[in-house]
Amino acid sequence: MLVVERWILARLRNRKFFSLVELNQAIALLVDLNQRAFKKLPGNRRSAFEQLDLPAPAAAAGQTL
Repeated sequence: MLVVERWILARLRNRKFFSLVELNQAIALLVDLNQRAFKKLPGNRRSAFEQLDLPAPAAAAGQTL
């Protein structure tokens, strides 16, 4: 997360936003970070999310506490 936070802040540091909606729209345009290939692992952030995190809520929904 720290890498993503720093990357977003670096890309938007010279801009001024007057609402959260405007800021969120600018962040949404920065999707190329998710498509950038990992340096030491195969794939990218998007493929890792789809393989690891996306199925997790469905698996957790079937479990009882």
